[in-house]
Amino acid sequence: MREVSLSINEDNIIKIIQFLIKNKKLLNMYVESLPDIIFIRELEKAGLSKDDILSYIVFSAINDWKLMGLRGGAETLWRVIKEEFLRGFSSFEELAERAVGRLKGLWRSRKEQIVIMGRFFDKYYKNIKFLNFIENNMIKLYKIKNMLEELSRESGIRLPVDKATSLIGRSLHLYTSLPVYEETHIMYDVHVAKVSLRLGKIKIKIDKSDILLFSLFNRKLKSIVTEAWDKVAKMTGLSPWLIDALVWNIGRKHCLFDDEVGYFKKSTPCPEARKTAGETQCPFRALCRSHNSPYPPVVSIFSTRAAGKEVVTIINL
Repeated sequence: MREVSLSINEDNIIKIIQFLIKNKKLLNMYVESLPDIIFIRELEKAGLSKDDILSYIVFSAINDWKLMGLRGGAETLWRVIKEEFLRGFSSFEELAERAVGRLKGLWRSRKEQIVIMGRFFDKYYKNIKFLNFIENNMIKLYKIKNMLEELSRESGIRLPVDKATSLIGRSLHLYTSLPVYEETHIMYDVHVAKVSLRLGKIKIKIDKSDILLFSLFNRKLKSIVTEAWDKVAKMTGLSPWLIDALVWNIGRKHCLFDDEVGYFKKSTPCPEARKTAGETQCPFRALCRSHNSPYPPVVSIFSTRAAGKEVVTIINL
């Protein structure tokens, strides 16, 4: 049986900490590039009330996962729901059904679930003011989690409660600037995983193997990546969610999947450098193992979203 050993690269962590301390203003710029924050700003300009914006945040976040695996899925969903939101609605069931009408061509198996969740959410919206999530000038994550768990039980739909709770909490925090009750962590996803691996943030050792298919949702990988970024956040005094905004944007704009830019042979493992003939605007370019070394000393990482699954192929060199 092939064994994969994962550990934090302490030298790389120190470099990232030094970079973030020097470039704190960069984080705020990337926060404003998050899809949910972009659309929240548009809702503010449209004159929506605070209650309506808070309900929009929650409703969109609990449905965000339904387009996972679809290219541009999160941005597409946030945009469509925002547009339907601005048209006005009498209930969230109506809003959900209209959204499904526009999105049904993008996915099949889950198209009815957004309607079901919309019905349940409509009931919650009528009975709960979302400002109740904010008490004593503080955002209570456990209250959001409790509501999502109840929604999941009543609807019979398997909802990724922890991820949705973090997404809602982050959006509320960035929108209201209020502190969050309970410890926060970086929001792990495929983009955070890609960036972490290519940076050299995680040491990978494969026992008795040259090639290994490795899911970016591997539990060991998720745990060690989260631990590493939590360490960075603690040592810089920065919110993990601010760091998350930077890393997520880098993953979407610079640190692309290999099948989006073509696999490398003797060129750099950095996907953006391959795409632009050596040029990259990635903020991490001076720190990145994949950008600065034609062949990384331990592994090269190929990544693909083939068949709707995010996988890296790790090759010992």
